[in-house]
Amino acid sequence: MSPGAGRGTRLSEIIVYEQPFDDTAQDIADLARRTVEYCDGVGLQLLDRNGVGAHVFTDARSSQLDALQEKYDEGPCVSCLRTGELHDLEPVTSDERWPMFGPSARDAGLIACLALPLVARGELIGVLNLYAWPVVGFPGWELERARSFADRASISLASAQAYERTQVIIAELEALVAERDDMVHRAHGVLMVTANTSLEDAIARLIELAQEQAGTLEEAAQTVLDSVA
Repeated sequence: MSPGAGRGTRLSEIIVYEQPFDDTAQDIADLARRTVEYCDGVGLQLLDRNGVGAHVFTDARSSQLDALQEKYDEGPCVSCLRTGELHDLEPVTSDERWPMFGPSARDAGLIACLALPLVARGELIGVLNLYAWPVVGFPGWELERARSFADRASISLASAQAYERTQVIIAELEALVAERDDMVHRAHGVLMVTANTSLEDAIARLIELAQEQAGTLEEAAQTVLDSVA
């Protein structure tokens, strides 16, 4: 891709609360492909509590290159996820750090790869993979511009993740409050969600609240439900 193409679009124009998280991740991957010099394809992997979460890419070849790294458990992306540091493969024909991924990537037409850590609040939340397979010479990445994009993308993605988690909690709370069930039982459920705790701890907390109010369990339960109504 030619330098400077697509620079009119900015990360700040992606509104994280107007669409699902995966759509935001896809928008950021597409924007990286358009704005980072000499980038022909992008793969974006995000981490969640269970490991690798959302995984988006801009094209079939980038998807194939991401899959090769997962298959061989090596490559710039894999190393970036393990160390939280930038890793580059440039040019692929002379790099022997990843002996299984390198030859396969070269066969797929890859010239260079840049894996950038996505970090928010000091925590690694994913990796941005930039791929190049130009028909002409490859002059090299502009690392500072790529790092700057990754830094700003990290903020947008972290905000989108936080918003999505909040929406899930709100939906759970609404479902609990709407249940036609015992008031004390519903209060236990609300306490479990809001405090991220066990049923046993929620029961103990409701008892403590009733004692603090010098009232009944039902009165304490009503207080809990009113707090989230």
